[in-house]
Amino acid sequence: MGQPDIWHFAENHSALGLEDFLPELLEENSISEVQTRTLTRGPSLQGRASDERVLRVASQARSRSQKSDMPFWEAMMAMATDEAPAVRRAIFREALYHRSDADDLDRNFVPTLEFVSTLRGAGFCESHERGITALTSVVSVSGEERHLPLLDFRVSPSEFHTELITELLTILGERGYLVDSGRSYHFYGARTASAEDFWAFLGRAQLMAPFVDERWIAHQLISARASLRLSTNSVRHLVPPRLVAWSDGLRLLSPVRQRR
Repeated sequence: MGQPDIWHFAENHSALGLEDFLPELLEENSISEVQTRTLTRGPSLQGRASDERVLRVASQARSRSQKSDMPFWEAMMAMATDEAPAVRRAIFREALYHRSDADDLDRNFVPTLEFVSTLRGAGFCESHERGITALTSVVSVSGEERHLPLLDFRVSPSEFHTELITELLTILGERGYLVDSGRSYHFYGARTASAEDFWAFLGRAQLMAPFVDERWIAHQLISARASLRLSTNSVRHLVPPRLVAWSDGLRLLSPVRQRR
């Protein structure tokens, strides 16, 4: 893939949402069906663990993470080295927790026109407080299964981080759309990929940790697909994802500023 040297940045990103670029992205790639999934957000470690020793370490790791911006599970693993073997093993078991696809409330292929109509009609807003509707990477192009390059980041949204992430994507050779997810960023690649190329994309992106959410990537690899949230809810995701930047050549009718 070529490396774009210009990104466009939304002057007022609150005015631009998924509905401003996803329909064009799907049409440009001749995508006839997309896959969506509906699920309930899984419990946190503190919400599911019953071992008081693990909960003690988790509380300390949470504090360490907040003070140093160290990822929570990196802090957990670092602190595990000071624990007794039984506690370490309990922490390692918890680190492997993964929500099975069988836990999805719904997962379907949806015709692109139907998906776009729902998106434009704000049909993915206002899920229940722990509910999530997500778009998966799996799409259908002329009956062939392909993947949209999707990526989740772990840095908080800011003007500096927006520029940093676009630089990172440029080095990865990726073109597409960067979205402020509320807590961090999501990326939607401009061109579909084969399964083999998609796994390579995730592997290369994982090398960009800690900016990229490497545990998110691990969970996507286990599921054999990636997913990014579409919906809002009343507790964790109060506002819909908003577009903040896109690669040169991907046109939108909006005021932009350009940086090389």
